[in-house]
Amino acid sequence: LLDGEVTVPGEEDVFSDRTTRLSELISEYDDAFFEGHYLVLIRIDEENSAVRHRISGVEVREVRGEARLCVDVDRLESQINTEAAGYWYLFLELERSDLVLDSARDIYVKIGD
Repeated sequence: LLDGEVTVPGEEDVFSDRTTRLSELISEYDDAFFEGHYLVLIRIDEENSAVRHRISGVEVREVRGEARLCVDVDRLESQINTEAAGYWYLFLELERSDLVLDSARDIYVKIGD
């Protein structure tokens, strides 16, 4: 599935005070982007909106006997408990030349602590 290097956002991309609508973010992707790339969109719901997330690894691994694109996501705990739910979207851009995805079933996301 994966034949090349994948870069993931660094920690500087994890924390942001800016609130942006999902539709605004998606509108930045056009047909030209999708001709050469995949966009993997991961939604995470948290009971505490102070918990943040970071993509820590992307590789092909065997899951239930089949090769899958595995995306490892770290949970970045906070000492603050907001008692408000948080909904996070992680965007992962992958070059089509580096992998072949037949469907979303080819992707496995592991969210760790």
